[in-house]
Amino acid sequence: MVAIFPGPIKKFCQKSVLSRLFIRSLLRICLRGIMLTIITTLATILIITLTALWAGSSESDSKWAELIRSADSLLEVRSLDSAIVLGRKALMLAELQLPENDTAFAGVLFKLGLYLRADTNFGESEIYLNRALGIRENVLGREHPVVAQTIFDLARLHNLKGNHSYSEQLHRQALAMRLRLLDPEDPAIAESYNFLALVCRNQNKLFEAEEYYNKSIEIREKSPGGLDPDLAGTLLELGVVLGRQGRLEEARQIYLRCLGIYSDLYGPDDIRVGRCLSNLGTISCSQGDYAAAEEYFRQSLKIKRIHRGERHPDVALNLWFLGELYCNTNNFGRAEELLTQALDIYIEVFGENHPVPAQLMNALGLVYHKMGKFEKAEKYLLQSHEITADLLGEDHLNVITCCLDLSLVYRDAHKYFKADSLLAKALGICEKIYPSCHPMTAEILNNLALVYLKEGFYDRSRMLIDTSLNMRISLFGQGHTTVADCYETYSDYFNNIGEVDSAFVYAGRACDIKMSNFDDNALYMSEKDALIFSRLYKNSMHKLLTRYFELNVPNDAAAKSVADIILCGKGQVSDRIFERRRAIAKEDDPDIKNIAKTLQITKFDLSRLFVDGIGQDAISYQWKTDSLMSLADSLESELSRRSASYRRQKDYRDIRSERVAERLPDNAALIEFLAYTKMASEPTTFDSRYLAVIIRVDHEPVIIDLGRAAEIDAVVEKYRQHMFTTAMQSRQCLQSDLDAYRIICAELVEKIWKPVSIYISDYDLLLIAPDGKLNNISFAGLIDDSGRYLIEKYIIHYLSAGRDILRQVAKSETGEGLFAIGDPDYDASVNARVTARKNGPAGPSIPFAYGSKSMRSGCGALNEIMLDPLPGTRQELIMIAASWEKFGLGPVSFHMGEKATEDCFKKKAPGNEIIHLATHGYFLDGVCASEPQGGISLQENEWAGENPLLQSGLFFAGANLHGQGADSAGIDDGILTAYEVSALDLDGTKIVVLSACETGLGRIHEGEGVYGLRRAFQMAGARTVVSALWPVSDRLTSELFSSFYERNGFQISRAMREVQLKKLKELRSTNKIDHPADWAAFVVMGDWQ
Repeated sequence: MVAIFPGPIKKFCQKSVLSRLFIRSLLRICLRGIMLTIITTLATILIITLTALWAGSSESDSKWAELIRSADSLLEVRSLDSAIVLGRKALMLAELQLPENDTAFAGVLFKLGLYLRADTNFGESEIYLNRALGIRENVLGREHPVVAQTIFDLARLHNLKGNHSYSEQLHRQALAMRLRLLDPEDPAIAESYNFLALVCRNQNKLFEAEEYYNKSIEIREKSPGGLDPDLAGTLLELGVVLGRQGRLEEARQIYLRCLGIYSDLYGPDDIRVGRCLSNLGTISCSQGDYAAAEEYFRQSLKIKRIHRGERHPDVALNLWFLGELYCNTNNFGRAEELLTQALDIYIEVFGENHPVPAQLMNALGLVYHKMGKFEKAEKYLLQSHEITADLLGEDHLNVITCCLDLSLVYRDAHKYFKADSLLAKALGICEKIYPSCHPMTAEILNNLALVYLKEGFYDRSRMLIDTSLNMRISLFGQGHTTVADCYETYSDYFNNIGEVDSAFVYAGRACDIKMSNFDDNALYMSEKDALIFSRLYKNSMHKLLTRYFELNVPNDAAAKSVADIILCGKGQVSDRIFERRRAIAKEDDPDIKNIAKTLQITKFDLSRLFVDGIGQDAISYQWKTDSLMSLADSLESELSRRSASYRRQKDYRDIRSERVAERLPDNAALIEFLAYTKMASEPTTFDSRYLAVIIRVDHEPVIIDLGRAAEIDAVVEKYRQHMFTTAMQSRQCLQSDLDAYRIICAELVEKIWKPVSIYISDYDLLLIAPDGKLNNISFAGLIDDSGRYLIEKYIIHYLSAGRDILRQVAKSETGEGLFAIGDPDYDASVNARVTARKNGPAGPSIPFAYGSKSMRSGCGALNEIMLDPLPGTRQELIMIAASWEKFGLGPVSFHMGEKATEDCFKKKAPGNEIIHLATHGYFLDGVCASEPQGGISLQENEWAGENPLLQSGLFFAGANLHGQGADSAGIDDGILTAYEVSALDLDGTKIVVLSACETGLGRIHEGEGVYGLRRAFQMAGARTVVSALWPVSDRLTSELFSSFYERNGFQISRAMREVQLKKLKELRSTNKIDHPADWAAFVVMGDWQ
């Protein structure tokens, strides 16, 4: 009947609610047999009615369409909530105005389904898309481009839901229809190829995926115009497939091409650039380039957070990538934090029973395994395995990962049968879905070889190691860390069958590779991250040392190779920091200078926050410290990346024992101590020990195992406690004190000195590089078999590491003059310190950023410290100045009383040749960061206090006020932490004398020296640091240093020895006890020349 109406009336009849009601009535009348004239009359009435209503109908029609257009615009800018609201309003209007079988109504349903899909509301999205498909098929038929588009978008939805098999079926249906209906080069066909490839990729049909991506690229490369974002998107997806196939360099080149296209089209902060950076990070991580990977991931995460917000799957994906990167570099605490955040987001978005959260549970389980939390590891890995196998099938890539990681837990739990079964299952899946040479296959083979070793199946193990090694060399080349893993498995194999020489050789190869990898990556890390990453090569070094001491007859070649590894490995992180600072000092790039200045201010701010303490708001304190520490880390990493001169210093990194020996004078010997872990056959069984390496001119290196660290450390602790107690006595030392010392000293000498002494008896100068607890020993005061102190026979100089000998070759320009601070007025008021600053001579301006707090409660023990005056240091400074002027050594600037301020030191100390600080020092041994107030317990690595440079420092004028009033006056609080010191530029400073209590102490990092004030000054650029290992009275300190600068034209080790010998002679000539507490506290570390 509608066909009898004119065109406009027909259209309105299809849309108007009133017309629908009228037509239904009209049809009923007709069916009852009413005459045609009545119909004609009614039709005339209808025409009049429709004409009256036409204007209002047109306005309503445009309203829902306008809402859809607005919602589309909101979708483009990811304003999903608003888009969905408008889509629902449009649907409500359309339901009133459109017939249910109308394609326009289907279009509204379709659009709302897309909005909901974008917002991850998959259930409701599916309902609307299916309704739209039903209408379109009914009206347009099953062969129509619009129907194909609807099926295509339903397929995309099911892929996102994890229903990959059904998604593939729908994609193939849509593609076939488009191929029949459209031009072969139509962009819609390229789109179908692209997403069919994606769903194949998600099912690990990698070669099919590659084929479809290439078909899509072939079409899109023919499209006219310049840069094509769709082409870049397809290339990006192809790179993922190539990466999974192990074709890493091909993938990297494709990603770089994509990055160029997206950056040129949209700018550097576009979301597509973020995804490209993330994929580059993944490839860099797989290639072992962790420094580049971290930078890519961080840039990508920043972009995604801007565009997606904090709780989006894209953000979770980047957190996941970063978490796995930190796991690869042994930063397990950070990895656990990021992976847990990502898992929470994924469960919130997808629910727990979904492939993506299941895969992340597997990654988190692996982290717990590496942390030694086996119950948590098994829980997450089993849960991941069950969900993954149930949803994706038993032959999925993710099932391989689950089997592989769960097998490691069972292996370490000695459940070898379970581990063997899981690895065999994983290997079978790999052989089905991957080419014959693939990184995953190689990893499974290596792990299975280790299980066979444990079970005693040596022939099977050897065969698998061979296969895995050949694969990895083919895939990555000889220098990759996974190749090193195979060499370590070889080492275990040969050790198990009793071929100790071969076991040693392969352990050495592995160590060389891992140390080289660390050397490359540490250039781009902050010191904290480098310390964590260094555990990888240190574990390999410890295995090599274990194998060395298992040799039946160690030879000179083996000793030399081990000595090279020790010299190269010990202090490597410290060297990176020193190199970075030297490079920065020589940089002309203003951007690098600005970054260095920002880092300086950040470190000052963080240190001040630590001194303030937690206060009542632990959450705010944690947030602030986390933010500042994160900023400091990122700035340090940025400096490493930007400083080209630092990266060019390849020759300096050539650390070998013969080069070190060549730098030694004929009368000198280097004694390098090292704390190491002897590896037992079981991975959870370790034996911490000490060794010594002796390097001399024209001699091969000598390596001596000194014994168990626990026994040696116990004696060192007795030594340290005795020295501290004796030094704190308010009387002269007695014979009983010396007798007690001799007993402890004899035990210490027996353990660490006698094994060494037979090789150094003909030498005068000893360069000693302690490690671990041995940093707390003043070797000058040890007593040899003849009853003499070592200082009476040797000149003793200390190094952080033996490699420091090579650092002395290139020297920067030396500063000029002596800067000295002493006898600070610890009770000086804020006004007095401000006046002192105004009236003092001008110094170089250093920008500081002060907090806004008017009162500083301080952290626990630090706030409880009240300092007594040091009047003896005033005389010390006067005598030092007189000695300096006597020899005409340059200008003197000394500051005492209320003028001895922290501000004065920071502004005026840089640029001087000598810095002499005669004030109280402190070492809190971690007590300030143990637990926040209010009983809130936080993880160890969440505190600024995790940096041990915050737990030692110096006190200046006004320190007893603990910062009260300092902020408002714009001055420092008088408490200078070692962390703040490390931010200074003291590159031209020749000597820093820390004439204060316990300034040589600090937290100990094995292989990197003591993290205290002396380390901080060296980090800041000072060549040599003189510091104390135990409290020293101001009177004794004044006596020692009053003549210190008169000695031998500043040959500092000899000068210190003569001062100490003078004090010994004085004590003996007056029949006083010559206990080392009175003269041996100060040690000289750094530039021995």
